[in-house]
Amino acid sequence: PETWEGDVMSFDLSLDAMAAAAFPQRMKTSMSELAPAWPSSVHDALDRWPLKGPGTVVMDPQFFMQRAAPMAARPAGGPVFFPGGARHLRLPSAKLVQATGEHISGRNLRGLLGYSAPGQEFGELLAQMPDSIACGHFDLARATSNSSAGPDSEFVLEVALNKQPLGLQCEPRTWTCGAVIRTVLPGSEAERAGCRVGDVVRRVGDLDVSTAPLEDVDKFLQMAPPVRLVLERPKLLDHLYLRETLASDEAVQVFAGAGQSAKELVPELAQRIGSRHLFISERTPMLFAGDGGTASHVHIDNKPLIQFCHVIHGIKLFGVAPSAPWVSQDAAAEKAYGEVCLHVDIPLAEDAREWLERPDTSVCAMQPADLLLFPGRKPHFGANGLGGVSVALFHGARNMADMANGVFGPAFQELALRQLRAGA
Repeated sequence: PETWEGDVMSFDLSLDAMAAAAFPQRMKTSMSELAPAWPSSVHDALDRWPLKGPGTVVMDPQFFMQRAAPMAARPAGGPVFFPGGARHLRLPSAKLVQATGEHISGRNLRGLLGYSAPGQEFGELLAQMPDSIACGHFDLARATSNSSAGPDSEFVLEVALNKQPLGLQCEPRTWTCGAVIRTVLPGSEAERAGCRVGDVVRRVGDLDVSTAPLEDVDKFLQMAPPVRLVLERPKLLDHLYLRETLASDEAVQVFAGAGQSAKELVPELAQRIGSRHLFISERTPMLFAGDGGTASHVHIDNKPLIQFCHVIHGIKLFGVAPSAPWVSQDAAAEKAYGEVCLHVDIPLAEDAREWLERPDTSVCAMQPADLLLFPGRKPHFGANGLGGVSVALFHGARNMADMANGVFGPAFQELALRQLRAGA
């Protein structure tokens, strides 16, 4: 029931009333503006309450410190979401939230990284970045065209590399597919042929590799010479996504300004929640930053960690579910479907819409200072809401029960068993 009446008083227990009382400072922008391509049922659910689907919304710091870790580690449990958790727990990330808001001041990601004018090549942008950012990973799915330019395009180069080793190294153009050159060794065959850092590999021989898994592209690059490549130097668009970059002081200060740091965040959080249920060995989080409209693909992490997400700037819509048709533990589904991203401003395929609307698919609408715990071995994704750059910090923790069962090897097993004996 939404109301309760007693002899002396009555309570309004409607979801709207509880949300207004518990989260008076929640986002004022509607979900239809932040994620216009998503189903209206998801809009309605998140406009009323910050979590759609299974999971726990925490409102009390003491409860979070005592119960969040075991709840997040439950095999059948949903995510644990603490709106405003950084402020309530007085974590160092709360200071970062304020500093980042002031420093970003409406700029897009290219502007923050050193070049705001349109029409720049990716390699040129990399050359202007601090080293801590330039060595990170970039998803260029929406920052460059998905299809190869014509052979007469001024941005296309055909090269022949006549001996192995080629002297170049690639990383994915998107999250796992395609290839963009990130290293060209001085004096190498690749440098002699005219390859540059930032070039997108469109073809290897007669093979179109624009959407091929990177591991396949690497194999093609090992073929007997001559290795003929079609390279593209496209001009960057506005939708750029920086992912999995170590949150060093230099990297953090690109987004939060001089003097800012995230180095105390994980140790302080580890001290707050203790080590009875989770073992937090990571000390520096990973930084993710993307323009509005960018998104990760639906995926499963390689390691069975409990992941922490701290939103520092912008709006991040984060989804977790027990299963998804496009991913599987053995990666067979990924090979069949490829990458599936749930962008907020591009019409979704019908199966993606249905998956988002499923009762067991949890979706959190996260804003700055929010804190989320979720199991990394369940299918999950993040989508950056429209309206500005989203910045978040991620770090993982090992479930002590998994450690005790030998999931992470004998060294971690012995550590967990000693910890459990000491706490008995």
